[in-house]
Amino acid sequence: MSGWPIDSRVAAQLDSLGVDPSAFVARSVTAEMLSSQDLVIALTRAHRSEILRLAPWLLQKTFTLRELGRLLPGVSRDESLPPQEQLRNALPRALRGRSMSSVEPADDDVVDPYGREEEQFRHMFGQVIPAVEAILAWTK
Repeated sequence: MSGWPIDSRVAAQLDSLGVDPSAFVARSVTAEMLSSQDLVIALTRAHRSEILRLAPWLLQKTFTLRELGRLLPGVSRDESLPPQEQLRNALPRALRGRSMSSVEPADDDVVDPYGREEEQFRHMFGQVIPAVEAILAWTK
């Protein structure tokens, strides 16, 4: 659905959190878009697989949002490094945590509420917000 604006229910939730969603426009991921990324966050394992099909060199830098939110807090930080470098160094260690995880793989996916009832949007927000909060808490 390239070119589409953000769903109005998602925009309202983001706005209530102080995030301005007005500039969002959906785009299809391309290998060129991925070529220089330090971190790629997908919402589902299927999305992560598609990203890795386009850009296999990103294997150690691609996570689902919930997965990174679960794994990153268990990785120690090197306070002597700038924040961006800390995160860059943490990703391979977080990746090792993926293979040692006892979490059901589907628990790393965010439900897609598109075209569904309000309850599915609330469920999606209940999955996304804690993951984002965990990642942000680690970066502070």
